Amino acid sequence: MKNAERATELPGVDLSKLTPAQKTIALRRFNAESCTCGCKMTLAQCRVNDTGCSVSKEITAKIISELSHAPAKTAAPEK
Repeated sequence: MKNAERATELPGVDLSKLTPAQKTIALRRFNAESCTCGCKMTLAQCRVNDTGCSVSKEITAKIISELSHAPAKTAAPEK
């Protein structure tokens, strides 16, 4: 898929636990970071073109986990 960078959903990737802002960050990372399976594609391209790749599935899941457990930034003053 030539337009993997425009995808808002990827096969085997559950973005439902992320806020819209976190989803944007995740998609940017999926398009910026390379899959390490040897395919020479980004994580997003690999998920689209090789849905059976366990490497890209594991890495994208880790990114989602990192983002979903990141502390939310708030404008509230600390007491």
